[in-house]
Amino acid sequence: MVKLSIKGRVFIVSFAVGALSFGMARVSFAQLTADDCSLAFQGSIKARKDVKLRTANDGAAYALVDNGKPITVARWLEVACDLNSQIQPDFKIPTSEPIPNIETKKVTIQGYLLAAKFEGSKTGDRDIHAEISDTNIWRSKHMIIEVPPGNEYCSPRKKLWQMITDDPAKMKSGGKILDTPVKVTVTGYVFLDAAHGADCVSDGGRGMLKDGKGDQSQVVGLYEIHPVLDISRTDN
Repeated sequence: MVKLSIKGRVFIVSFAVGALSFGMARVSFAQLTADDCSLAFQGSIKARKDVKLRTANDGAAYALVDNGKPITVARWLEVACDLNSQIQPDFKIPTSEPIPNIETKKVTIQGYLLAAKFEGSKTGDRDIHAEISDTNIWRSKHMIIEVPPGNEYCSPRKKLWQMITDDPAKMKSGGKILDTPVKVTVTGYVFLDAAHGADCVSDGGRGMLKDGKGDQSQVVGLYEIHPVLDISRTDN
């Protein structure tokens, strides 16, 4: 029998406890689920956290794009370029406030939900990033919609993720491209993803989801709906 010194025993116990703690941390993290409304947003003020987390009350007086009627993704891209034309090269994007007359707008869009990804990695915001288009064909013009975590966005988050999990396509790295795209109506606030610039045409490298090796991002522009306040299936 090999006898261990007190020091050796302490080392073994410490190592075991540390390994157990690490294992528990891994299990805890692995159990994050996209529709868990208790999750907290992990983005920073620098990433415009306060603008991404606007509430229904925050936008009560916002202007309605096209008087609030549902618009197409094609129309959205026109609106985005009209808004982008107001931004001068030397304009400094505010970090904690929406850009006046640009982000202080509420919009409703109808399109096909093509894909979504839960940004639930250790460094992710824990948003649900989704892409919609006017067509159910993948190679088309996409726009991004984002649902933050938290109780304020619990209903749209659960509804969106249910649509994703109901589809039989295989989940890969927290996201999937739907086998059968779902037509949806989405309402939320205009947001410029200014971390990538101010452009209504370039995707800024933001297309997280790609359909196979060699596929390019289908996203158009740096304007998106963020946060999504409501999403529902659309029958027509």
